[in-house]
Amino acid sequence: MTTPSISPKITLCTALFKFGHYFKKVFPDNFNKVLSGYPNINFSICIFGGDDDTEKWLKDSYGGHIGDRITLIVQDNEFFRMSEAKNIAHFGATGDFLMNCDGDNILTKDYLEDLICEVEENANQRVVIRPKTRIRGRVGMFKADFEKLGGYNAAIGHYWSDDRDLYNRAKADGLKTVLLGYKYGMERLDNSAEQHINYEPRK
Repeated sequence: MTTPSISPKITLCTALFKFGHYFKKVFPDNFNKVLSGYPNINFSICIFGGDDDTEKWLKDSYGGHIGDRITLIVQDNEFFRMSEAKNIAHFGATGDFLMNCDGDNILTKDYLEDLICEVEENANQRVVIRPKTRIRGRVGMFKADFEKLGGYNAAIGHYWSDDRDLYNRAKADGLKTVLLGYKYGMERLDNSAEQHINYEPRK
């Protein structure tokens, strides 16, 4: 596999299905953080079969960035399967390295900088990046490897099982595991203090 040797472009890929209520709470700060300090990071967002106003909200609020820092894909399909929506966001992404980013994820400065460091250091390697313990939606690899593996298994409908399956197939195909961050890889929008474990910055 040929990968960029300097500053690979990273795309954070998000699949949404009637999840706008949570997404709209975290995306403004996430986007502003990325826009102001991380020019090599962009977003790929797939809105899949939902009937909320997230598409309109994104176009009204971030229309000037769609096609540049934001790739927006809308699929009008009432039959929703998370793994299929994730594939649409990933295959439509423009970055060299793809990291899944759930709609309720809060991007921290430490997380973004650690992710960039690991991607740059492994730019000529075949790697899969994941959290230290449970994956839960936080798994990433270079786009060439994602495409080689065929993306997520669209037959898997259970949340997080598709991430584990993708990770296991990546390992079986020879990708080296790189562990990043704390338990969940990035913070989540959640009322449980237990799930807001402090991020462990890269040493």
